Amino acid sequence: MEVHKFSLAKMGIWAAAPWISLMAVVTLCGHYSDKLLRSGISQNMVKTATGAAGILLCAGALYISTRTADPMMNVLWLSVSLGSLGLTMSASWSSVISMGGKFAGSVSGWMNFWGNIGGVLAPTVTAWFATNYGWQAALAATAVTGICGAIAWFFVKPDKAIV
Repeated sequence: MEVHKFSLAKMGIWAAAPWISLMAVVTLCGHYSDKLLRSGISQNMVKTATGAAGILLCAGALYISTRTADPMMNVLWLSVSLGSLGLTMSASWSSVISMGGKFAGSVSGWMNFWGNIGGVLAPTVTAWFATNYGWQAALAATAVTGICGAIAWFFVKPDKAIV
């Protein structure tokens, strides 16, 4: 609303687009991941590639959104950004089940704990960036952290139990 001068009514409508995108990608990713696994591709390959690709796509689309002046294109790129996290979410939750086995609930709890640490810090860090450098810089900084997340996926081994 602030940067692109959306009215409150328009923002309400367009704010739903990224979440609809996320819902569609999670559903499709689950379907196609299952097909790939049934075709004989390893869990490690499917889930690691899906998880890393989702974060990289998210970061790339988020960065593009910071360079887009047109409000509707901005909504499009933010929708691609959040939607692509559906790839990572599908890989994350299915990896927790295969890695945690009978302790999947505990492993899920730890994954949520660390994810929520980021969720607690993100608003403060983002606000600091936005206040000192502007919203484009705040979103660009967020996009850069996606590279670290994608690299981290290559250390995840969804086909090996951790407990």
